[in-house]
Amino acid sequence: MFREQTKIMNAGNDILEIRLVDQALNSLKQHTGMETEWIPNNDPVDNAVDGVLVIELDGRRIELDTEIRREVRPHQLKMIANKVGKERPLLLLAQNILPKAKERLRAENIAYLDVAGNFFIRYRDIWIWIEGNKLPKVEKDIPNRAFTAAGLKVLFFLLTEPDALDMPYREIALGANVALGNIPLVINGLKETGFLVKLDKTRYRLRNKRELLDRWIAGYQEILRPKLVIGTFRMPEKHIDWRQYRLTKGDFWGGESAAGLLTDYLEPEKLTLYTTVTKLELVKRYRFIPDPKGNVEVLQQFWVDREINWFINQVHPLLTYADLLLTQDPRNIEVAEIIFEKYLKADFNE
Repeated sequence: MFREQTKIMNAGNDILEIRLVDQALNSLKQHTGMETEWIPNNDPVDNAVDGVLVIELDGRRIELDTEIRREVRPHQLKMIANKVGKERPLLLLAQNILPKAKERLRAENIAYLDVAGNFFIRYRDIWIWIEGNKLPKVEKDIPNRAFTAAGLKVLFFLLTEPDALDMPYREIALGANVALGNIPLVINGLKETGFLVKLDKTRYRLRNKRELLDRWIAGYQEILRPKLVIGTFRMPEKHIDWRQYRLTKGDFWGGESAAGLLTDYLEPEKLTLYTTVTKLELVKRYRFIPDPKGNVEVLQQFWVDREINWFINQVHPLLTYADLLLTQDPRNIEVAEIIFEKYLKADFNE
């Protein structure tokens, strides 16, 4: 019964995958004449590839384990690279792959194909690289409410509060700092995308949490985080030790500064502070000096402090992990993986 429910919940994702595969393979044949066969994984388990793409090339049959994504950004590549198998090479098939992500994929020798027919593969004596095909125009989808600004706040609460799905909607709304009416819309959005499955009449659970975390980070970067920025500052003294600041209740270090406290592996070059106060109050409180070239970035706290004390004066490791990945700095990405392994893997390695 549970398996059948999961299939139904994933129907929207299956339709999207079929459409992306059809577009990509039709474009590839149009530009190269290459014959292909798509073998979907109809009974996937978490962290499995989505199917196998078979390419007929000069009388040879090449099988590629295939991961399907709507869009691919550089910070997502670590998780994708982990799916590289021993028996077959990995292909990433996506609607759009950003140029920097393509560079990384080529460097990691991971094949890719987008819906325009841009294609790269280097396997044994085969080396094909097609670039420059323009992506087709796509109609704007009705936004899924789970990935709007309010939805991302709710999702952060669901991902960081272990018992959140057992709470009444009103309590979830209070914890996520959003209006009550957002909660059923977000829950329905998660069901539509297959990230939320029903266990019985009253209980739900999140599935594919690693992919969901990845979606949250992308939405956080594009939609929520830009709305939170208060400004950039510098400290009143050039060589002051930031660790000596006594943060007022409701203020939390994030990004590199939180990573510096979580690990002994990183000395932050840029400090990130999440706060509940105004810019003027912030200047009075810490004597920060507004400076567009300063090394202190200040953002509004978007969650409700439930006095859980994840870590003293620090945001939840999930947010630290996201902030580090979004810098695209190799040094920070390395530390982000350390934080994931130590603080997040048990909950998100699905």
